[in-house]
Amino acid sequence: MRRNWKRLEISKSWFTAFLHLYAMRPRPPAQSSYRAVLGSTPRPSHPLPSSPRSSSTCSSRRNASSTSRLSAWTSALPTPSSTSSSILTTGRSSVRLADPLKLLGSEMGFLRDNVSSLLGSSHPTLDTIAKYYFQAEGKHVRPMIVLLMSQATNGSSPLYSQIRDRELDKERLRKEGKGLGIDEPINEEDILQDENPSLIKRTTDFLKNPLSAFSSSSSTSTSTSSSSSLDILPTQRRLAEITELIHVASLLHDDVIDVASTRRGAPSAPNLFGNKLSILAGDFLLARASLALSRLGSNEVVELVASVLANLVEGEVMQMKGNVPTNSTSRSGGGGPTPEIFQHYMRKTYLKTASLIAKSTRATTVLGGCGSKQGWVEGEKIKDAAYNYGKNLGIAFQVC
Repeated sequence: MRRNWKRLEISKSWFTAFLHLYAMRPRPPAQSSYRAVLGSTPRPSHPLPSSPRSSSTCSSRRNASSTSRLSAWTSALPTPSSTSSSILTTGRSSVRLADPLKLLGSEMGFLRDNVSSLLGSSHPTLDTIAKYYFQAEGKHVRPMIVLLMSQATNGSSPLYSQIRDRELDKERLRKEGKGLGIDEPINEEDILQDENPSLIKRTTDFLKNPLSAFSSSSSTSTSTSSSSSLDILPTQRRLAEITELIHVASLLHDDVIDVASTRRGAPSAPNLFGNKLSILAGDFLLARASLALSRLGSNEVVELVASVLANLVEGEVMQMKGNVPTNSTSRSGGGGPTPEIFQHYMRKTYLKTASLIAKSTRATTVLGGCGSKQGWVEGEKIKDAAYNYGKNLGIAFQVC
C-alpha cells in the first residue's frame, strides 16, 4: 500500500513539472500534419466567416506542433543533459522524474490505431469524417494521464490480482479465437445492427495470423502485451481510448460553434465536410465511446464517464453565454472580478476541461479494484485522491 502511494506521489510531482513545461512549450510555424484522406483536399465553395473566438491566439495554440511539444518535455527539465529522467525538488524532498512516454513504452504509439478500429462505419463518408482528426499526431494528454494513473495505483487493491487474471483470461481466449475480449458484445449482432468494418478486419487479420501478436504491425496484440508488462489492464487501456474519443468529439462540435477554418494547420472538419456532417461525426464518436464504455463491466465507470458528456455541453453553453452571472455586480474601484464571476469561471473550466480528466482518472482506479463497490472500502481514499488530482490538473491545464 505504501509503495503504491509513493508511486502516486511521484506521478503527481512529475505532472507539476509537466504543467510548467506545457506553459513554456515552443510554438513553431503552422504546418499541415494531416494525411490525405480524400486524395486531394477540396476547397470549400463558401468560405466560413471569421469569428471572435477563432482569433490568432486560438489559432496559434491549435497550430503548435505536437511532435515538438513531446520532444521538448524531457529536454526542458532542469537537467545538465537530455535524459529520460530528472530530479524535481518538492519542499524538503526530491523525486526522480521520468519521461512519461518512456514510462508507457509503446502504449501511446498504438493508441491512435486502436481508437481508429473503434470508429469504422459501413458508410464511407461517415468513416472518413469520424477518423479525420485522428489522422494527425496529437498530444493525447488525456489518455496518457489515464494510463499513468493506472500504473500508479494498480496493485493497491487486495483484489487486483484477481481482476488482472480475469481480464488476461479474456485476452487469452481472444487470441485463441474464442471471444472478442474487451470488444465482446452483450447483445446479439442482429439486434445491435452496428456494423464496424474496422473492428471486423482487425479481428479477421489476427485470426489469420496469430503470430502477428509478436509483430510491430499488429497494434492491438502488441499493445495488449505491452499493457500486461506495464501493469495496465485491457479495460483501463480501453478507458484511455474512450477519453480520447470524447475529447475529439468535442473538438468536432467546438469547431462548428467557433466557425473554425483550421485545426493544427490543416482545414477543419467543418471547413472540409460542412457543419452538418461534422456534428453528425461528433455524435458518432460519442456513440461509439458509449458502446465501448458499456462493455467495461462497471456501472460506476459508466456513470462517471456518462456524466462527462452532460458536463461538456453545460460548460460550452456557459462559455457561449459569457462569464458574468446575471445576479453579480462589479467590485467597486475596478479591483478585478467579483467572487461570483471567478466562481463562474472556475465552474465553466471544470465542466469544459477538468471534468473529463478528473472522472476518467477516478474511473481507472475503479477498474483497478479501488472502492467499496469493488469490495475494498479503503480504496475510496485512492478514488478521491485520483479525482482531486485530475480535477486540479485539468483546471491548471486549461489555465496554462
